[in-house]
Amino acid sequence: MPLHPPTLLFVTALVATLSGGLLLLARGPRRDLGPIGLWGAAMLLGALGLVLDAPGLDGPWLGEGLGTAAILGATAASWMAARTFAERPQLVLLAVVGPLAWLLLLPMHGASGPWLALACWVGGAYILAAAWELWRVRTERLPSAPTALVLLASHGAVYVARGADVLAGRDTGPWTGAIQAALLIEGLLNTVGMAVMLLCLMKERVELRTSGQLRAQALQDGLTGIANRRHFDERLATELR
Repeated sequence: MPLHPPTLLFVTALVATLSGGLLLLARGPRRDLGPIGLWGAAMLLGALGLVLDAPGLDGPWLGEGLGTAAILGATAASWMAARTFAERPQLVLLAVVGPLAWLLLLPMHGASGPWLALACWVGGAYILAAAWELWRVRTERLPSAPTALVLLASHGAVYVARGADVLAGRDTGPWTGAIQAALLIEGLLNTVGMAVMLLCLMKERVELRTSGQLRAQALQDGLTGIANRRHFDERLATELR
């Protein structure tokens, strides 16, 4: 039985909403955004974009208008979340330029094929930039990082390939329904996978840094901060080797 793209769209939007809400609830006692909050907001924006892009919402500002802008905003928010996780300063201007330019230029291009392909490539660039930021924190040796990198890189590649299909006109042929179903399934799996991976990454980072702090405290005097006998014994064994 063939998959029904509108049903898949609804399921994907629902899962993205639930995953984004879960991440927002998991922010911790401080309730600041941080990487988890930003990624949760990205998932909620993505769900909104899917709903606005649903069949039947084809007004001048709906469909591929506001829907595409919301999805671009979701990819930009995921990039900001990755930069926050990498503890790097935010580049807010670069994050808003993609969705804002799409909205401002919408009356001129009307979501035509070349412009829609460009939007796909901009979204793919945001996702691949998020993967790059996550790759830069590899020195912490977080076990979940490779899986998260694969998910992000494959998701960015899907955006780039989608843009090429739109530009070549291959999204309007007999395989349109199958392509839409495949894209929605990939988005569904990526949403669930990244929600799990991000929670795992945050947990692993906390455990790693906590163990590092405990080890540092065990190797120095609590009052003076001077290295203690245990540190001396470990360093002596290293120097003798």
